[in-house]
Amino acid sequence: MKSEIELLFEEKTIEDLSLLTGQCDDSMKIILRILFDSVRDGNLALPLQKELLLSKFNEVIKESSRSTALVDELFEGLKRDRYSELISNNAEEMKPLVLTHRDDGREFIAFQRYAAVDSRLSEGFRTMLEEKFGEHTLPDNKLIDSEKLKLFFSSTKNSNLEQESALVAPLFNRLTLISGGPGTGKTYIISKLINLLHKLGVAEERIIVGAPTGRAAYRITECIRNSQSVISDDRAKIDIEAQTIHRILNYSPSSNSFGRNEKVRLDADFVIIDEAGMIDAFLMDALLKALPDSSRLILIGDKDQLSPVGCGSSFSWLCDTEKNIVILKKNYRMGSAVAPAAEAVRDGKKADDLLSLFTKTKSIKNEDEVSKMLWIDSSELNEKEIAEILKEWMELYFGNGQSSYIDEVDKLQCDGIDSSNEKIKDLIERSVRSQVLSIYNEGIHGRRNLNDYMMQMYLDSWRDKGQRNLLPPGTPIIILENDYRNELFNGDRGIILNGEKDEKLAAFIRSDTVEFFRLKSLRNYETGFAITVHKSQGSEFENVSLFIQEPFETGANLLTRKILYTGITRAKTNLFLIGNKKNIEKCIAGTTHRISSYF
Repeated sequence: MKSEIELLFEEKTIEDLSLLTGQCDDSMKIILRILFDSVRDGNLALPLQKELLLSKFNEVIKESSRSTALVDELFEGLKRDRYSELISNNAEEMKPLVLTHRDDGREFIAFQRYAAVDSRLSEGFRTMLEEKFGEHTLPDNKLIDSEKLKLFFSSTKNSNLEQESALVAPLFNRLTLISGGPGTGKTYIISKLINLLHKLGVAEERIIVGAPTGRAAYRITECIRNSQSVISDDRAKIDIEAQTIHRILNYSPSSNSFGRNEKVRLDADFVIIDEAGMIDAFLMDALLKALPDSSRLILIGDKDQLSPVGCGSSFSWLCDTEKNIVILKKNYRMGSAVAPAAEAVRDGKKADDLLSLFTKTKSIKNEDEVSKMLWIDSSELNEKEIAEILKEWMELYFGNGQSSYIDEVDKLQCDGIDSSNEKIKDLIERSVRSQVLSIYNEGIHGRRNLNDYMMQMYLDSWRDKGQRNLLPPGTPIIILENDYRNELFNGDRGIILNGEKDEKLAAFIRSDTVEFFRLKSLRNYETGFAITVHKSQGSEFENVSLFIQEPFETGANLLTRKILYTGITRAKTNLFLIGNKKNIEKCIAGTTHRISSYF
């Protein structure tokens, strides 16, 4: 649903365009409204297809005969160039709208800002996909030492053809795409690629590694460091820290611009980006602008996951071209039943096929402690029974008892939070080891309601220990929007702790240490017992409870295959699916594809 502010903005924009150009007839005003909705859905453009437009016009004015007349009027106006002050055929021309003609006869209309970024990305990526490095050369025209290459692969244990292809492709392609599901070794590929480049003589300062979120960047950094810990020769070790893309591009919030751009390029020969599927069109555009002409770009992700929160879906579009792509299929998580469930959803299998992989139950307490896959049919539960499931969850992963999460937090507070950074890091990691996910924010199974239930249970556990404050220590929190002043980013996870004089502090992991912030200095955060599937992108959890509910409001149907796949693939070991069969079927049937004028 549109907010009141969004509605006011749209109406004001349409009114201003009408006054400025005098060319906003009824059909054009409706097209502008439809374009606003299309952008909100993540599209960069709107296809000018008569049947599609008739359907969209009917949604706006609810009168089919009037819709037909207005659509005919629109096409006639375009044919006679009646909207020349509003529409250009050139994406770089500063007119409000752009009309794009494809060679296959299709036409698209888009807001100029979106058409321009769409055009730049399409042209930039097409050029990069075609560009190869002849003579097998590294930067500065250094020849690849084939003997070193052979030695590297002969010394790499348990590697397979997929992984070797993923490691070799960036040596010869300007742009390489690596896509794989959970457990296929994407993060492992990053650390091995860095080792390979180092062996071939590429200086570590010429390698940049990044991700869209701070948590994803931290996970990559940990993997790189773990891979280096087994190397005995200190001279052979590499110290590379992954960063957020905003930090790589030196983003300035005061000017809303990037310090690294087409005028001041990145100092890198290889740029490796993980979780590339989360990058929207505008951030991808900024990255390409800052990329030196001679450097390689390696985009790594899962093409079947959710599209970015913002507009566009560059990684998915690029993977659809089937050029310069390595698909990782082999799963290395032995014993996990999550991968077959993810594959069933990805391949569009029936709900019965998916649910056959789960044990139907009414409780998440199960005797089998190894890789539990449980399905709870929510149509058989009332609100009280849902609360009981959440209580079981909290007892399992946060409850009281020896060595429980609350017990460890209590010990830390008694010892003093200055006593051990390692203990705090462990607690932050433990707080996000188990996660409740919901597709929606609102509703009985929505993120907000689930969070409130669990927060109350957490409060009750602390009251048993004599604590009475509303935000007890150990409460997990999640950052909701980028906070450049504190260098905290959307999706970053931390916990609340009590400082001196019981001042509330928020603790976050930063590289090898923990950084504290006064809680009241944080701009926008919320408690994180339950989060949406969208917010979970870029993270993985040992244990996941995934709630699937009926859409609770018109225009907010998020039940899609990609959202179910993304929710399922957040789990590494245990997955509890809470939803009815009908809504699971809706998810599997709900295919989506974001629209570009060029891809």
